[in-house]
Amino acid sequence: MAKSSHTQHTSASVRQLTLSVEDAGKVLGISRSSAFQAVASGQLPVIRIGKRMLVSRHILEQMLGGPLESDPTEWPQASADNNTSATPSSDVVAPTFKAR
Repeated sequence: MAKSSHTQHTSASVRQLTLSVEDAGKVLGISRSSAFQAVASGQLPVIRIGKRMLVSRHILEQMLGGPLESDPTEWPQASADNNTSATPSSDVVAPTFKAR
């Protein structure tokens, strides 16, 4: 059997085309609850696959006016006792955008 000429991609080399509603909320700087409310009101469009709701990275980048430089799934998780309204700590990574 001949080797496949297709290149195998690792998860690090493949750009994720969709985000969970929770991760899209992180990108937008809103709470998980607010993100789901935005979906329910139609302000945040989603792709529904079974029970799963996914937000298109392309649509999110269009909403924000620029590409996402970092992957929100790799951002640090807030601890349960963390107050999200407090001043951000220095270990929080915010998304960066390329200028058009």
